[in-house]
Amino acid sequence: MGIKEEMGRVRSTLTLLLLLAMASIVAAGCSGNDRKNKLRAPAPLIVSVAIGDERVTTSPASIGAGPATFTVINLSSSAQRFTISRGDFKRSSRNFAPQNTTIVKVNLKQGEYELSAADTLAIASKRFKVTKERPSSQNDLLLP
Repeated sequence: MGIKEEMGRVRSTLTLLLLLAMASIVAAGCSGNDRKNKLRAPAPLIVSVAIGDERVTTSPASIGAGPATFTVINLSSSAQRFTISRGDFKRSSRNFAPQNTTIVKVNLKQGEYELSAADTLAIASKRFKVTKERPSSQNDLLLP
């Protein structure tokens, strides 16, 4: 046997081993996987809140559970601090001047919350209902 024939046999053996290694890697990658993808959270909703001299108002009046952004405008004649609370849960904004806005981002669970101007008892608070959780935004395109 010549050197050329032996080199050809070595090349064939190496090629076969390489193909077997690649096939085993592909087979391992295609094996069953019980891991499930986590669904995305529902798309955040924006709730508009107005603090007036007499009461707090919202639009919409209620939302489904999940992430929410409260955009609050102070229409009263003095500085206010917006608060959303329920049991042990409490989130407040910073104090903000009349005719200014602030934003409070929260992840709400189902239940009834109280929206208030935290430092003023003269302004009537608002009951805000959160219904069952909104569906996932898993397949919604172009969301932030």
